[in-house]
Amino acid sequence: MGCVQRVGVYVCFCVGLLVSSTNVFAKGSNISTDNAASDNAYSETFTWNENKKLSWDDFKGQCPADFTTDAAAATHCGFGYRIDTTANDGHNGVVVYNSFYANKSWVRADGRTPEVLTHEQGHFDLCELYARKFSAAVSVNALTAKDVQAIYKTISTAYALRQQDYENETQHGTDLFQQKRWRKMIERELSAGESCNTYSGK
Repeated sequence: MGCVQRVGVYVCFCVGLLVSSTNVFAKGSNISTDNAASDNAYSETFTWNENKKLSWDDFKGQCPADFTTDAAAATHCGFGYRIDTTANDGHNGVVVYNSFYANKSWVRADGRTPEVLTHEQGHFDLCELYARKFSAAVSVNALTAKDVQAIYKTISTAYALRQQDYENETQHGTDLFQQKRWRKMIERELSAGESCNTYSGK
C-alpha cells in the first residue's frame, strides 16, 4: 500500500438577493478530506460533471440561523488532491478532484430563482477550471510531495481571488450583464481545457 496524503480546500460563496446589496460572504480554509468524510456535513459530495448542472435539490444544507445578510444561497465546493508517495515506478501519483458539498450548501426558500442558481453554478464551474489548472501543473515527471503542495498553494490562492472577482464584478449575481459576460468567459475557458479527474503520476 502506498502512503496517501489528501489535501483539499473548500470555498463558500453567497449571492445577495437585492440589487442594492453589498454583502459579501466568502470563506476558504484548508481541510483534510479524510476528516471531512467522517463529518456528516461533508458526507454527501459529488464531483463536477459537464453533463450535470446544479439543481436546487443539490443544496441540502440548512441556512444558518444567525445568518443576517441578504444572501440567497451558499455554494460550498472545492478542489484538492490525493498523492501516493510510493507509486510503483517511484514517482508521485496525483489524483485531482473537484467536489460539491451538498450538506453544506444551502438556499433560502425565497432564493430559488434561475438567476441565483446560474450564479451558483458559476462558482462550481470556476472551481473545476482551477482544478484543471492544478492538474495540468502537476502532470510533469518527478515532482516531490513538497513541489505538489507548493503548486497547490499558488493555484488555490489564485482561485480564491478569481472567485472574489466573480462576486464583485457580478455584484453577487445581481448584475445580469456582468453575470452573462462571466458565464460566457467561464464556458469558453472550460471548453479549452481537459478534465482534471485523472491520475497524474508518470
